[in-house]
Amino acid sequence: RLNQHWRLRRPDPFATGLASALGWNKRVDAPGDVLQYSIGAASLSALAAELKKTLGARGGIRVIGDPQTRVQTVALLPGSTPLAAALDTLPTVDAVVAGEVREWESVEYARDVVASGQRKGLVLIGRIVSEEGGMSECARWLTTLVSEVPVRHIPAGDPYWSPS
Repeated sequence: RLNQHWRLRRPDPFATGLASALGWNKRVDAPGDVLQYSIGAASLSALAAELKKTLGARGGIRVIGDPQTRVQTVALLPGSTPLAAALDTLPTVDAVVAGEVREWESVEYARDVVASGQRKGLVLIGRIVSEEGGMSECARWLTTLVSEVPVRHIPAGDPYWSPS
């Protein structure tokens, strides 16, 4: 599958695509680490609201952590995030923005971290929303390979909506 091939590229095109969609390209925290960003101080609640608005998320955003938690460093883990990635990443940042996780693993880990008194957050934006920017980057890349075939990205958008 092209998605799996695309995910193997370095730097991670889904993380760079999501960062681009958020306007965070110049906020990379450590050179060479496209997963971690310095966003300036904001509350976890404000971060979630910014993500919802900027990404056009209609219903898939869910947040763990105190809404007033101050967030300065954020890790982007787009797509399907395994528990190991959450275990490795959450201790090094204030919040993780992920596509989707197994609720009985990463969600419970994040809840335990918050319950232990650590000021951390986990924001789930949905797999499709989190991978949209990366697939847009993929379309741009494909144009360099097959110039004789028109290529364009067709946004999938957030498939979910929230009842009022």
